[in-house]
Amino acid sequence: MQRCRRFVAEQRVHIHRSDDPAPFITSVDPLSAAPGQQVAIHGLHFRTNDAITFGPAAGTLVSSAPDAHVSLVPSLPPGSVSVNVTDVLGRMSTTGPIFTVLDNTPQITHISPTALPAGAELIIDGSGFRAPYTF
Repeated sequence: MQRCRRFVAEQRVHIHRSDDPAPFITSVDPLSAAPGQQVAIHGLHFRTNDAITFGPAAGTLVSSAPDAHVSLVPSLPPGSVSVNVTDVLGRMSTTGPIFTVLDNTPQITHISPTALPAGAELIIDGSGFRAPYTF
């Protein structure tokens, strides 16, 4: 005689209703910023799992609410790009090319040594350095 055991696996299912409204951008503040700075994207029907892009590059979501996302500007060259919010169903809201990525101004915090002969190595510490800065 054989005994049979039944195994029941628990499985979670995520349901996305197609009648949920798509995200809709109403404004972006500020309209220009350098890479690494925060930008607030205001609108309607935002969700915590929305994807934020600035042109071709993904932004880093800092905070999210149904009417606003805060994102860091990704590393992009200076210029105009669109800001996009895309939900998990692939529905996207875009601003058009109204956002301006600013050049990241380097900030020097320390130089050492303070005196050196010509041709010697100089160390510059700081932030905001991006290629192709050369000296």
